[in-house]
Amino acid sequence: MKYLMIILILVPNLSFATAYVGSGSIRTMQNAYGGWIINTNGSQDNPDNCSKNTVILQSDHGQYQEMLSFLLTAYAANKPVNVAVNGCHSAGYKKLVFVHSAWNN
Repeated sequence: MKYLMIILILVPNLSFATAYVGSGSIRTMQNAYGGWIINTNGSQDNPDNCSKNTVILQSDHGQYQEMLSFLLTAYAANKPVNVAVNGCHSAGYKKLVFVHSAWNN
């Protein structure tokens, strides 16, 4: 057990860190690069220092249809969303991995 702990300490963490970019309502949505580019009016944190400070929902995301429906509903209702990103798309956009909202009404 002691050697396992030493190995775990010495091996670098290879997991990716998912981070929220900030809450805001969706200003625009554009279909491009095989997904949807989403601009919000909230804060625009860029935890992975992607070249473009905009979020993309990629069509190969495991919950693409569900997330797209959620985002379109939020867009139509002008409700805020909070998106989490992880990594950069080949075109430089922040890759959306998770979205949530705390709608009260």
